[in-house]
Amino acid sequence: QDGGKMSLMGHSLGSVIVWDVLSVLRESLEGKAPRGTADDPIRIDVPPSPPPSGDESRSESASAATAGLDVLQGTKKWGPPLHKKMDKVIPFVPDLTIFLGSPVGLFLTLRGAHSAFDELRAVAEAERASLIPCDDEEVEVLGGGSGKSNEPPPVFNLSPIICSPFALPTGSLYNIFHPSDPVAYRIEPLLLPEGVPPSEFPPPAFLSPDGKTIRLHTKARQVGNELFRQFGGLSSLIGKSVESSAESAAEADRATREGGDASPMKGGGAQRQNLSGLVRDRDVSFRLGGPSGRVDHQLQLGVIDNEYVSAVSAHSSYFGNEDVVDFIIHSTKPAGER
Repeated sequence: QDGGKMSLMGHSLGSVIVWDVLSVLRESLEGKAPRGTADDPIRIDVPPSPPPSGDESRSESASAATAGLDVLQGTKKWGPPLHKKMDKVIPFVPDLTIFLGSPVGLFLTLRGAHSAFDELRAVAEAERASLIPCDDEEVEVLGGGSGKSNEPPPVFNLSPIICSPFALPTGSLYNIFHPSDPVAYRIEPLLLPEGVPPSEFPPPAFLSPDGKTIRLHTKARQVGNELFRQFGGLSSLIGKSVESSAESAAEADRATREGGDASPMKGGGAQRQNLSGLVRDRDVSFRLGGPSGRVDHQLQLGVIDNEYVSAVSAHSSYFGNEDVVDFIIHSTKPAGER
């Protein structure tokens, strides 16, 4: 009211409740606002056609039979599996949403949300592809490449969309966790394409009040982890190459003895898609995170913190953590006072 702002914060299972509340709000807002225009057939909302005469009773019975399924699927795979539709939603869109020690990533995995996020990415790529001209005539229609104009032809982005465009109705979202918290899970890996190896997941951002201050010992540990990851990836690549060569040689030897086809794919099923290298050395930005572009934020450990000892009290340490308190105070201040 009067230009004020609201924020939401959830700890542990409370963050799951906050996620589900925002998911229901997202569906409510999308249902009220038409998407796309008549010129955009991919995103246009087409109202359902009325049933033919004589089929009203059959249509009503079919609707009654599937009412429960419609409610369960009403908030997609990332929302709560409701058995009764929620008639009321929160009357505001939060400016800031904070998760502390959140198991939301686990719940989303169990709900199968990863594939739903991938579907949104595929739709976004299809929408972008529909705007790219197929020939010179379409380029001229868009205002570029015409012989009567000296303007250069338009440049179209053909790089793949890496991060899912999924977002919740909130100004920004921060998933803050202690690296030793056994209950906390990351969310960003679910917004990347299925098939990206865990070794290539972008490391979480470090939490700081202004988003820039990182302590010296944290930077040193970050450099060490990056070197370990690079050397670990190199050794893993060599190991996989040796293993693949050994398997190919064994398959060829077996096929030679049996007089069959030496193709390793013979009789085999579809292999899981491997997207190794898709995210490596790329800057990722998640729409879910808001202006920061990141969702997962890790607490900075102390100089002599022991990760195994910290695991005992990590899940209950957020409200007493100075970085968390400073971040909340800094983030809820008016923009002119930060």
